[in-house]
Amino acid sequence: MKKSMTLASILFYLVVFACKNNDEQEIRNVVEAFYKEDKTIDFRENNKALFSKDLSMLIDKTVAREALSAARILKSDYPTDKPLVVEGDIFSSLYEGSDSMKILAVKIEENKAIVTVEYKQREVEKPWKDEYILVKEQGWKIDNVIFKSFEHHNNSTKTLLLDVINAKE
Repeated sequence: MKKSMTLASILFYLVVFACKNNDEQEIRNVVEAFYKEDKTIDFRENNKALFSKDLSMLIDKTVAREALSAARILKSDYPTDKPLVVEGDIFSSLYEGSDSMKILAVKIEENKAIVTVEYKQREVEKPWKDEYILVKEQGWKIDNVIFKSFEHHNNSTKTLLLDVINAKE
């Protein structure tokens, strides 16, 4: 009886550990795939399959808000004014973005994961760190990026997008 209990305990821990390793690898794959894609295209065109429903909705609302602003300006008395527009890298603390990224740590808490990444950029002397927040929605999805470095008006991708959506003109 003791042997079967011990064997059952060992099997339980092996299954739990294997699932955690599978989740961690999936999380790493999502962040790495996103980073490679994000460096080549505008945030408005990113693969939304990598984003949570909430982040995807905020991006859509931001794009719609930019279009509304551009239409208003065009019809205004000052049609050459600059409309409300998101500029720079919205997934990194640094406006100019990064040249490289390395995953330093993955912490999983039930259906949420925090991924600490280190960025480097040739114009910046020291590397910096940010945190990706992922949620489990039919697989792991990026839900936010928390800006941990540099002075910022916004502390995350979501707050930046919400500021644009709610901006007064």
